[in-house]
Amino acid sequence: MADEIGNYLEAGQEVEVINKVPNKHTMMLPAIIIQKGSDTAFLVEYKAASVAKPESSKIGSGSKRKSTGGVSREEVDVELLRPVPARESDDYEFRFAEKVDALFGEGWRYGVVVDVKKNLTFDIFLEFEKKPLKFALSEIRVHRDWVNGAWDPPLQEKQEMDVSVAAEETPKKKMKLSKGADVEVRSDEDGLQGAWFAATVVKTLGKDKFLIEHKNIMSNDKKELLTEEVDSQHVRPNPPECVAVDAFSLNEKVDAMYRDAWWEGEIIKVLRGGKYRVHFEGTGDRMTFEHSLLRQHQDWTDGKWVLASQATEDKSHKTDP
Repeated sequence: MADEIGNYLEAGQEVEVINKVPNKHTMMLPAIIIQKGSDTAFLVEYKAASVAKPESSKIGSGSKRKSTGGVSREEVDVELLRPVPARESDDYEFRFAEKVDALFGEGWRYGVVVDVKKNLTFDIFLEFEKKPLKFALSEIRVHRDWVNGAWDPPLQEKQEMDVSVAAEETPKKKMKLSKGADVEVRSDEDGLQGAWFAATVVKTLGKDKFLIEHKNIMSNDKKELLTEEVDSQHVRPNPPECVAVDAFSLNEKVDAMYRDAWWEGEIIKVLRGGKYRVHFEGTGDRMTFEHSLLRQHQDWTDGKWVLASQATEDKSHKTDP
């Protein structure tokens, strides 16, 4: 299988080396193939003068990395090599919540667009980072995986989004939800304050109302999924995928998965073993959760998603003298 995958590789070709570090980020390192190595490996020369070696796993087939005159070379297994993806056309527009790679240090790292600025800069949430970082247009590209000899998504294919924001420059952007859009719905019922339930838009009902179908709540007769009408104040698009963080902090706002819903809370104690004590202001309850059942809290504000940590930081900057 490795030989079949490596058939497209040849000396002098530019490639990217997949540098994986357990429990940390994955980086795509630009390199050039120097020559064929062992049966399933190639000798590559990294473009960066200094490339950090993974802490607990080897990039290559077991050979040692050699550095001569500031040039770093290594024999790398074919399974960890891929061609360099073509860049997007000049008229390509990166959008909110789009998955991208960002040029960071010596290579490309996976992230998600959380804000698009007017001056063609972007706030990107990189994998395992605590807060978004700013990147120029020239420093990002569409995230693609090399699968069975082809790019996924294919080159130059624009990914459609279920949620769009009005393009007009208005003080407050309007949310547009189309049929089939995945959303989250909240309830004002006692005991459910602060909970967001997964649902799908069945159809729009006028200007500010939607008919939605819950994904995990059954109707009273238990025969089908519950459908109900909700207004725009009680529905929002699915939050963009937040890149995983290795740990949450004391007093950090999070969402906790409990009884098929995401509940807004705040970490009041960091426990051992990757567990956290969470307080829910909406209900007054306190519960303990595993790290895997928590996500970073985001607020849907004026037509865009804002991380709670970013909102707090922006607010503090505005109040500084």
